[in-house]
Amino acid sequence: MSPGSAQAQLVAEASLIIWDEAPMMSKHCVESLDRSLSDIRKGAGNRPFGGKVVVFGGDFRQVLPIIPNAGRAEICMSALNASYLLKHCKLLRLTKNMRLLANNLSPTTAKEIKDFSEWILKVGDGKISQPNDGEVMIDIPEEFLITWQMILLRAILCPTNDDVGIINEYMLDQLENPNGGHIVFGGFDPNHFRGEHTYVPMMLPSNWFSKIRMSQILIGNITVDLSAKESITILDSEMTDIYGPRTAVRKIYEALETKTKIVACGKVPKLPAISFTIGEKLFPLTKDDVPCDVNHPRIGFAEAAV
Repeated sequence: MSPGSAQAQLVAEASLIIWDEAPMMSKHCVESLDRSLSDIRKGAGNRPFGGKVVVFGGDFRQVLPIIPNAGRAEICMSALNASYLLKHCKLLRLTKNMRLLANNLSPTTAKEIKDFSEWILKVGDGKISQPNDGEVMIDIPEEFLITWQMILLRAILCPTNDDVGIINEYMLDQLENPNGGHIVFGGFDPNHFRGEHTYVPMMLPSNWFSKIRMSQILIGNITVDLSAKESITILDSEMTDIYGPRTAVRKIYEALETKTKIVACGKVPKLPAISFTIGEKLFPLTKDDVPCDVNHPRIGFAEAAV
């Protein structure tokens, strides 16, 4: 952020700068901001941050700066409260739990929130399992534990930016649709789905792909056996790709009578039917199921050493 730039001008006109979760940042980041603002605001004298009001939000009882291979002393010395700027800061404590002030809160729920909040604060203050030297085994009360029954009744979403984009586009399209629409997470709506579900055990670790066992693939009258233990099939839900063992994929090439990984859409009507056996159930893929249009003038098959 150099003096005279548009960003420097914006900062110079700001009346207040708020930095949330500041205790997680190294003191060097905060001190760098101090030097930058002092450089931009030449007439501020020796006042910190060039005379700007800066509000740091956060809790030192939570996550401190992460320094690889560092000990406790190094981590504490890199925290904000070890900076020369601390003497210029005024400490304000938040003592009121705003969640308890909600109008639609039942007495039971309010008590649960209050008990959990107080327990968390005691953990942060080191008041659990006293006496201790800062390192101690903490028993989590059973009422604070998440059970499988609770997970089954909830949807835990952890989308990537790509997933967020897809959902946003869908929802925006529904705004223009007079009939509206909805998305179902963690299950399916029988009003919009016909047929049966087939549940297949996932293999771990799955990373960001879905790994399953696929017993065989039928291409016309040719069978590609995948029953060997080392055979793993990877499904990529974000794309129309299925990855399998190199030997199996090459057999698919032979059965489709193609020497390349690409099949032109003009040849799709002549392709034999492909069926996948998953969970002892046959899933046929006919030529009508192949996504082939003017925007996708070809289809591809990928091999991988899995």
